[in-house]
Amino acid sequence: MRKKGRRQIKFTRFEAYQDLIIMAFIYPNRQIMGKNGVMVDVNKGEIVYNLKALCKRWAWNRNIVEKFLASLVKLGYVEYVETTRKGEKFVPAFGKIRFKTKGLPWGI
Repeated sequence: MRKKGRRQIKFTRFEAYQDLIIMAFIYPNRQIMGKNGVMVDVNKGEIVYNLKALCKRWAWNRNIVEKFLASLVKLGYVEYVETTRKGEKFVPAFGKIRFKTKGLPWGI
């Protein structure tokens, strides 16, 4: 989250993409998600995200975040992975995306 004084500055699309890459390759292997504290296994190059948290982090509205993630999938930079727990899908606000390392210029 970038701030200028008390005001939060909106991320650009490039900065949001960089933020996703940093989250995918630096965050720990297990993350706690949701109010119930569900543990989710996360491999290197994957992100478990919450749309509301991304909206707040990037100072965007939900519609823009959804369109941005959909455009990354359409371009082939990431793929959406359905997250399930005991045969049930998570609420739609949660999701998991995996970076396609082949699409990244430096091939992490």
